[in-house]
Amino acid sequence: MTLEVVILLILGLSSGVRATAITGAVLARQQDDAATQVECPSFTSANSPLSLESIVRAIVDGDWQRHRLVLQLVKEARTLELKRSIYETLWLEWKQTKKNNDPIKLLDLYEQLKLQSDIPADFQQMVYQTFISRSAHLLSAPLHAKSRCTDFPLVTTLLQLLKQSPQNLTSAIFDAVFDKVLTFETPLSVAQRLGNFNASLTQLATLNFKMMSRIEVQLNSSAHAVLLDNLRQLVKQWTFSE
Repeated sequence: MTLEVVILLILGLSSGVRATAITGAVLARQQDDAATQVECPSFTSANSPLSLESIVRAIVDGDWQRHRLVLQLVKEARTLELKRSIYETLWLEWKQTKKNNDPIKLLDLYEQLKLQSDIPADFQQMVYQTFISRSAHLLSAPLHAKSRCTDFPLVTTLLQLLKQSPQNLTSAIFDAVFDKVLTFETPLSVAQRLGNFNASLTQLATLNFKMMSRIEVQLNSSAHAVLLDNLRQLVKQWTFSE
């Protein structure tokens, strides 16, 4: 089944005009390079029914899981310029959807982008930095809470997902968390609140070790002592779990 048919079936397009617009846009990619270059001005025009923005919006249609279909379009595109335009238009659509501020959804997009072989390095880095920033913003919430009884379900979900991600990704997020939190909270209070995370023992140990290496802690003996005690407690839990 061709990509054109898949898109039309999933969208359930009943409007002949809308179907023609999307199908025509997709078919335009299959012309020779010269023809593709000719079509580019109208293809990317904001007022054109064949603009990339309108096509991506029609494909996603409020269901962000359909971004995978847009990434399929990238694979079908024949020029690097068009591939980049589709990536950038997808990202624009992402930013305009407020509910996509959730870093958990952004993680899904980031993982999908890593599977693409022709994604521009600067674009991938931009998505990466946005994910790190939004994840740090979410994960900083427990470190501002004075009570351990406060529940943070989105934080727990993100930490669960990060268990399956490369360690360097988690490490970068934790660094960003401390960069953010230690601007507003004292090292001692942050050290005392690391137990607010509903995280794995490995993640908790990483958090404590990372914070211990911070210059703010090295200059604060009380915070350093709390972190050492946190690690002792974690070692006891590891021993007990074995």
